[in-house]
Amino acid sequence: MVDNRKKRGRPDRSRIDVNQAYELQYWKKMFGVSGQQLAAAVRQVGPRVKNVAAYLADKGRISGRGRPPAGKAYEQKANNPRSE
Repeated sequence: MVDNRKKRGRPDRSRIDVNQAYELQYWKKMFGVSGQQLAAAVRQVGPRVKNVAAYLADKGRISGRGRPPAGKAYEQKANNPRSE
């Protein structure tokens, strides 16, 4: 959710900002990891959610229960409007 705080609108949910306490808490809960593990993953692969999820899965920290890559759920819903 690294976003320009001067802009109004939706935050960028495809990125993780570990310097924001609310984002750190959110992503720790989503991935089921500690703050240190999350910060280490972001240092290794960068702030993109899908890269962090893949890194944590490769390291055995999560077992597929993390958030799917950003946009996937929205893309599927947009392609199939009856999937509610």
